Amino acid sequence: MTRYVEGKVLRMRCSTCAVTFPSFEFSGDTDMATDGFVAATSMDTDAVALGVATVEEYRAGYSSGQHLFAARVRQKLDLNMVAIDFVRYEDHRPSSPGRSFQLFQESYRPPEAIYACPICGGDAHVEQKLTPEVFRDAGGQLILVDGLTLRST
Repeated sequence: MTRYVEGKVLRMRCSTCAVTFPSFEFSGDTDMATDGFVAATSMDTDAVALGVATVEEYRAGYSSGQHLFAARVRQKLDLNMVAIDFVRYEDHRPSSPGRSFQLFQESYRPPEAIYACPICGGDAHVEQKLTPEVFRDAGGQLILVDGLTLRST
């Protein structure tokens, strides 16, 4: 059975050591549509591996499962693959009681996902969200394992 995956490539930068690296944000109509998809990032090349969690990886939970997937892909492909850990959301809500809803909407920014840098552990911020096509055109590589097929968005 072919499983389709879609989403955006995240171009991240560490605020501590300034290393840049890609990751992947899966998208779907519902959370269930992306359940079980995992990603690992290469620290040697501009590449992201996408796959389906094994039963063991899935049962380990989101973060631990990502690390198990990275180890599996690292062994299978002989690449320096790592999991990118989600750390927290930073909320950028303007705090001005009594402001009109229109002013709130003009200055609103959604919460920002912060990740851990795989090199130094510092905060890594998303600098760009790229379509898979743009990422590939810029020399990036998406490695599809476990029978996945990339669906263009």
